[in-house]
Amino acid sequence: MVNIFTRVRSATAYEVLQKNPLLAKGEPFYEEDTHAVKFGDGITRYDKLKYAGIILQETFGAETVAQITALRDEILALELASEIDGGGPVTDGDELDGGAP
Repeated sequence: MVNIFTRVRSATAYEVLQKNPLLAKGEPFYEEDTHAVKFGDGITRYDKLKYAGIILQETFGAETVAQITALRDEILALELASEIDGGGPVTDGDELDGGAP
């Protein structure tokens, strides 16, 4: 088995917009404060690239993106609650709705 580690560049939205880099084709960039992601195309400067969520919406529709976002928010809330309770990370066996299976 091959282990692959990819480092994703990140900064605040303000910081990255000040530099306005040219991302390589397929290169992701994560905005730490907005939690948004953009993917480079090798041609377009950062400020003109669309956010990944907008690309998803154009591809799959607003309703699907809303469902994905709601699930993400639910997972993040469970992870936060688990960290506060000292229960460790959320695992595959944890129920998203917090109830019994």
